[in-house]
Amino acid sequence: LLEGRFQEAQRLAQQALAVGQRAQEQNAAQMFGVQMFILRSQRGELGEADVAAARRFAAQYPAVPAWRCALAFLYTELGREEEARAEFDDLAKKDFADLPQDGNLPIALGTLTETCVVLGDARRAAALYELMLPNAGQAVVVGVAATCNGSASRPLGQLAATMERWEEAEEHFQDALDMNTKMGARPWVAQTQHDYASMLLARDEPGDREKALELLTQALDAAQELGMKTLVERALALKLQAQGIDTTAPQTSIDAVAAVVQSEQPDLRSHAAPDGTVTILFTDIEGSTAITERLGDQRWLELLRGHNAIVRKRVAAHEGFEVKAEGDGFMLAFQSARKALQCAVDTQRAFAERNESADEPIHVRIGLHTGEAIKEADDFFGKNVILAARIAGQAQGGEILVSSLLKELT
Repeated sequence: LLEGRFQEAQRLAQQALAVGQRAQEQNAAQMFGVQMFILRSQRGELGEADVAAARRFAAQYPAVPAWRCALAFLYTELGREEEARAEFDDLAKKDFADLPQDGNLPIALGTLTETCVVLGDARRAAALYELMLPNAGQAVVVGVAATCNGSASRPLGQLAATMERWEEAEEHFQDALDMNTKMGARPWVAQTQHDYASMLLARDEPGDREKALELLTQALDAAQELGMKTLVERALALKLQAQGIDTTAPQTSIDAVAAVVQSEQPDLRSHAAPDGTVTILFTDIEGSTAITERLGDQRWLELLRGHNAIVRKRVAAHEGFEVKAEGDGFMLAFQSARKALQCAVDTQRAFAERNESADEPIHVRIGLHTGEAIKEADDFFGKNVILAARIAGQAQGGEILVSSLLKELT
């Protein structure tokens, strides 16, 4: 779990739970719950079942307030900010001074830090910082090594950044990077890189943006490899923001196609390269909503049929596979990254040629990404499809954007 080998961690945790239950170890279920909470958090899989479990453990173990801290964190992760604030405020009534001074304190403080950062509560950040400071340079461990949440210097960096104490934040983040790297704690290295980059972008001193982009690239690469869906989304959004690209645009046809594909999870193994990888291409028409409103339904449908014919002709010519089409949005799959890129180039050329004589020009956006070997469907569709769609969503009409991995392959 510490190294990011999540599938193996889940298997071993289930084995440990079975052993504990046979031995009638009363704490087995709670430790398994802790491990699953961390694992699902890292993989971006938290949901209502986790809220119910945290509530159950909080009621069963009232002397362990870390479960209530986890509940507040869950609310923030699920976008339920009012509930997060209520739980956080209740725990902070005495500036957290009434939290038990036991071995669970560091994990409780670290979990509260996540909520504090999302809420932007600088006053409570100061209180948490003072309580957490004695743990600087140490690892945050739950129980007898049930889990390790990396270096305590990471939450200290987050808290210092929330208070805009930039120099201290930078020192803590660098300490956390060094320690997590030495421990082989790859998920926590990636989380720290993201948080460090966020701090640098907020400080915005000379050189900060460049360093932040470097950290975000490293975090994104690791998160993709490890299957950390939420971190992939956050690191990509922050990187695009740092590059001045708007990520708040309304849902597009690409988003619609990606959502359907994630839900249906079609079997793409027959379209994979010998090494098991698949190159994904997303495309749609820039400004299609405005075009529809301007032309009316009938003329839009005529334009759409012409658009679809151009795309499908190029896909067939380059041995691609149409995974899904929704409106003017397509998701395509290719065995060869090079053929996928050639298809994208030829598609843009075809539309450029069409536009020379057309009354209504069509400008398409294209984004490509080569996914890792298909092992688990949830992992592939939750990570690679999302990334490919986000890349395509940032392209302008007439542009082709590719991931760094695809660029290396071609």
